[in-house]
Amino acid sequence: MSTVNPREVITRSLGAMVDLDRRYARQLDPEIAPWHCYTLDGGHSILVVLDHGKLGDRPTSKELEDNLVPAPVKTVERVGWRLVGGYVVCKLPYHPVLGLITPESDDEYGDTSSAAAGTSTASPTSAPGTVERSEYPKQFAKRRDAELPDFYWWLPKLYRSTAARLEKLERQAERQFPGIFDRLEARRAQHADTWPTWCWMPIGAVRAVLEHEYAARVSNLPLTGAGLDPQQIASMGSAGDAAKIAAIGAWRSAGRHAVNFHDSMTDTFEAQGDALPLGLEERWPLLGVYVTSEAGGKQGSAGCFLHLEWDEHERRTELRLMMDAQPTAALAGLHAQPVFLAGHTVREALAETWTATLMRMNSMTGSDKILDISQGGEFDLLIRAQAQHVGVWVAVAAALVDDDLLVRDAAEVLDRPTAGETWPPKSKPAGKAPVLWAAAPRTLWEQDR
Repeated sequence: MSTVNPREVITRSLGAMVDLDRRYARQLDPEIAPWHCYTLDGGHSILVVLDHGKLGDRPTSKELEDNLVPAPVKTVERVGWRLVGGYVVCKLPYHPVLGLITPESDDEYGDTSSAAAGTSTASPTSAPGTVERSEYPKQFAKRRDAELPDFYWWLPKLYRSTAARLEKLERQAERQFPGIFDRLEARRAQHADTWPTWCWMPIGAVRAVLEHEYAARVSNLPLTGAGLDPQQIASMGSAGDAAKIAAIGAWRSAGRHAVNFHDSMTDTFEAQGDALPLGLEERWPLLGVYVTSEAGGKQGSAGCFLHLEWDEHERRTELRLMMDAQPTAALAGLHAQPVFLAGHTVREALAETWTATLMRMNSMTGSDKILDISQGGEFDLLIRAQAQHVGVWVAVAAALVDDDLLVRDAAEVLDRPTAGETWPPKSKPAGKAPVLWAAAPRTLWEQDR
């Protein structure tokens, strides 16, 4: 007998994009009824495992959950299904770029909910034009896209894609380290007064928790030929995991905010790519923020977590970038890039960053290799090449504290109810739904008016 809990799986998989209070208008088959859900962009659905012919005879629960997708109720009933380990498995047409392909006539957006029954889901204290965080994703529901001019369709699509990526990253982090964020928030409450106010939690402190409480769950690294012993390899695995957890944790703790910069700012970021901002920590708006942008095809969006790090041992401030650019969001696909806030240019900062990193590696492996820092040498070329990419993100971070930047709730841009916050948000609201902010120079917003 299966022990899978459909409601827990639905909540874990769909997060803020599902309304659990909605009920279907008629009785469903007992096998699929527990998997009914109402997604804010797809309506009444059944959360199914997509059968693409590669599941095999005995798929693991992880393989099943990695292929979960909400499909319209009518589609599932017409195509049919089978149960595997308690999950509903269904063969449905799926395009690698367009995603699940189902008839539009199968979509159902019924009003059978607690709100329709006379119980409002919005707080009675909500100001006009605002909604509770749990209601916020509805402003970007797919069914409402037709209300907008064509040139605005990208914005709700970006919200849905970004929210889905972030939900998946949180879910994978919790799956690898159950309860990790609650545990770290409790630790932060005890020790936050010993850390700078702009740092959620030093990565070293996160790493200590992982090594003490989750030693069997840290990532294994294929470094057997690198001259390191197993303990050193495990230590490097926990360091990588800690950097990822710190990035996500800072973003969560700040209130789950994502920012999209206007395309016109790209040239500015590239032009300022070698400028290192001074006093960034004094003006940093949030503990952590996720910068998102459109990406082509099935990917939909890509982004980067930004937060400030305090190295307790070295007494050093760092800007931390956690790149999220893989076609499919995955914890293992996040790529960390520290930037020491030292020197006057990004190249100087990266030179210090990599010098410290390489010296630490030499110490671990027992190497006495001398670093060649001559102009035109291998190290110099590495720094120059990396600065061209990293410098753009440093410029993005600098823009977040620029007084000439105006940041508006994306729902407001669409003339829809907002989360009721202004930038930078001051409070940590209840609810897991991320808020999307649209950032552009003040002059550009004035032109749009």
